[in-house]
Amino acid sequence: MIVKAAHIESEGSREILRNALLSRQAVDLEALVNSTGMDAGTVRKELRSLVAAGEVEELRPVAFMEKQRRATVSTHYRLLRETDTKYLWEQSLVVRIPAARAFNFRQQESGERGIIPVQEQHNEKGRKTKMKKTRQAILGIVCAAACTGSIALAEETLTLDGSTTVGPIAKAFAEYYMSLNKDVNVTVGESGSGNGAKSLVNSTCDVANLSRFMKTSEFEAAVKNGVTPVAHVVAMDGLPVLVHPSNPVTDLKVSQVRDIFSGKITNWKQVGGPDRDIITISRETNSGTYETFYKLVMTHKVNDEKVKEKIAEKTEYVGSNGAIRARIQKTPNAIGYAGLGFVDRTVKALEIEGVYPDLDTVTSGEYAISRPLFMFTNGYPKLGSHVHRFVTLHLGPKGQEIVESIGFVPVTKY
Repeated sequence: MIVKAAHIESEGSREILRNALLSRQAVDLEALVNSTGMDAGTVRKELRSLVAAGEVEELRPVAFMEKQRRATVSTHYRLLRETDTKYLWEQSLVVRIPAARAFNFRQQESGERGIIPVQEQHNEKGRKTKMKKTRQAILGIVCAAACTGSIALAEETLTLDGSTTVGPIAKAFAEYYMSLNKDVNVTVGESGSGNGAKSLVNSTCDVANLSRFMKTSEFEAAVKNGVTPVAHVVAMDGLPVLVHPSNPVTDLKVSQVRDIFSGKITNWKQVGGPDRDIITISRETNSGTYETFYKLVMTHKVNDEKVKEKIAEKTEYVGSNGAIRARIQKTPNAIGYAGLGFVDRTVKALEIEGVYPDLDTVTSGEYAISRPLFMFTNGYPKLGSHVHRFVTLHLGPKGQEIVESIGFVPVTKY
């Protein structure tokens, strides 16, 4: 579970990141968010400062020399130490060469041009001068190697962050898009809808994935930062209520689900099940899935007045839809909720008001707990740009096929 770290001074944030990186060879953004407790926007901001100061090495996804394919999907970061392994610099882009793969071209037919791996000694007095000389000396070599096809440099990066529900769609889109555009790298973070909105507000991502609409407070913060959020509905999703496959209960009313999660119903026998205490599992409160569930299930009208029921204190909170499914798989007495794409044979989705959640009932609106899934951009992206082509993938036949293949409901029909 990610704990919010509010009002941390920049230097304190950087020290936390240094400590998190100290014992690791290389780590990606999502792991740093989880290990430091800071939101993704803060982590990105402070990492940029550490990279600019020469304290941290940014390892972007590029193809290895011997094979023209991507080595990894996400950017990794590594704390620079006194003596480092071999690598090449091209401005701020680091092309990492494992020691076993380091070589030079002198033995090739291309002549005497060689790539000589550099081993840089880092110290307080001479670090900046050494790094500057290294970059200047090797820039031409890297560019020449790139022109011959020996090194494939990522020319553009699209950064996505946010919802774990939208995450599978974003990752599938990213894989497909990169297969068509070899010069583009797409990274997908899953830090939650709230953190995705923060990343867009702070301009640390190109696309924010949200499983709910942006809040008024988030819009206001964005406008103050010169950001204009524009929503793109990429899919529809039902929010199935899940139980263990051995649970004999098959149907609940929305009011019964509300009473279970508020603690008014505490035993399965109260809804036609076995005499067992109910264990309620929920997403964490900064999740768009949680907010949708709270709005559609826990909020209701009494005498024409809106009433928001509190979720019982005994409820367990987990950090992702996958974690809810995993908990229910192992717990016969449990009940939880997740996105439609997380339903499989290891859990059982209940009918709600007599309607089972599937593609047809979500599309028609019959299933009561349904929602749109969003990608937000800063303004409407320039037509034909990579951002524009990416966030409109869902409108074509291939996008529809991808959305359906991972269990969500497409917004188009072909």
